Amino acid sequence: MSLLADFLGNDVTVGDATIHLWGDLDRQALLQARVRPGIATLDAARRILQSVPSALAHEAFLARPLARNGQHAEALRVRLDALGFTPRWDPFQSSVLLCGVAHSLLALDRAEEALVVAREAHRHAPLDPYAMRAWADAARQTGAANDAAAVVLWLRDAGYGEPIVDRAPLKEEGTAVPAPLSISELAPLSDDDTARYLVMKEVDEGFDCKRRKRVRHAMALMRRGELGLARNTAADDDGDSGGMTTLDGWLNLGVPDEIAWTAKRTVVSVLDQTPDGARARAGARSNEPNRYWDVSGIGYRNRLVKVAGPEDLEALLFCPDRVAFVESLSRLSKHPVTIRFNALRREISRQFPNAGALQFNLGTTGPLGTDGNPVSFYIHGQSRDRSEFPTRFERMADRRGRCKSCKQPIEKGSLALSSGRMSIEGEPKFTRLHLACALDQPKRHEDLRQALEREPRQLPELTNVAERLQDGAMRTGTAP
Repeated sequence: MSLLADFLGNDVTVGDATIHLWGDLDRQALLQARVRPGIATLDAARRILQSVPSALAHEAFLARPLARNGQHAEALRVRLDALGFTPRWDPFQSSVLLCGVAHSLLALDRAEEALVVAREAHRHAPLDPYAMRAWADAARQTGAANDAAAVVLWLRDAGYGEPIVDRAPLKEEGTAVPAPLSISELAPLSDDDTARYLVMKEVDEGFDCKRRKRVRHAMALMRRGELGLARNTAADDDGDSGGMTTLDGWLNLGVPDEIAWTAKRTVVSVLDQTPDGARARAGARSNEPNRYWDVSGIGYRNRLVKVAGPEDLEALLFCPDRVAFVESLSRLSKHPVTIRFNALRREISRQFPNAGALQFNLGTTGPLGTDGNPVSFYIHGQSRDRSEFPTRFERMADRRGRCKSCKQPIEKGSLALSSGRMSIEGEPKFTRLHLACALDQPKRHEDLRQALEREPRQLPELTNVAERLQDGAMRTGTAP
């Protein structure tokens, strides 16, 4: 039987998909299994989760601790069991569990199976960098090194750092043509799937940051066939990293801000190349209301809802702005997605009460446990290997960037030395320099060397850089 049979044939309710948020669980004991995985803590987690159909809880408190301990066969067993209650209609949960299965299979030298699972992860979470990297790792191990190199080089060019892209490239990348995995065959979202996803989005709003939610929402729209709406959803930015959340601090499954921000950019760049994406980009800038216009919600709320036809109102069901979303529900009361949404929302209203009148940006006031009281979560900081974007050579897509040194514009199409990090406010802050300016500053030479180590291609612009650095090292006696 296929490894994916339980996943592809399951029927997961919104209540089960969110049970880790409201169920009667010993959350402190579960946290101990994640933070200090040992025989006793993992056995306790198994007992707690024995009859709890939460894919995220099984991944966070059993599979990942087991994998860290080198128990890959046991981690795979946990993950395969969890696929039976992983909601296919949620791109985020699908990606987390499928990528976990792929990593376990790779650790057990089962690359052919890992390739199939990673591809399925991409179909359910399109352009997810973890899924694409898992696919590339499996492809390389099955002998498709050139295909793998094309995907990894695309991830590298997009600006991903660790853990998606390690600094040192493989030799195959030097001649590869960068390309992401195709988005032509995605797992579709039916009306019922869409209603479940929208309820999950509504009640889960307090547990993930806005930037990551937009990527997740764009993935769902892509699977719905709404490439234009997906493009504009990803292009818009609330300017809010979200800070510490339940997903980060308790589950430790949150995506780092650097990767989430880069994922938003890559979704936009891929969809801009599609006819729907190009139309959506133009529609977002239009002076006249249309289904792609002002995806942030302000224009939808003030103008479009009042003049929208049925097609435009259907687009509003996917508006990230909650007020516009609620208004479209009332206007589209007979739409099959709306009917199903309202029924599903009522089913979990006890665990997730509706927001108060003034809480227009929240889907819920927070989960209530089985006793009717607010749930408390035990928090332990998310583990992070690095908090910076990789130092790299960036091909400038426009002329808006300015050199940090000489303050002059960096020409479109030229290479710049780029480095950056997330600010305390959760916004990316980049420093870009002309290559010549970076070479004139000895303190930037180590940055140039790191960027050269990351770049696999023999780009003409970099010949002088390598020679100048080597010449400088010889003169100072620091050459290897």
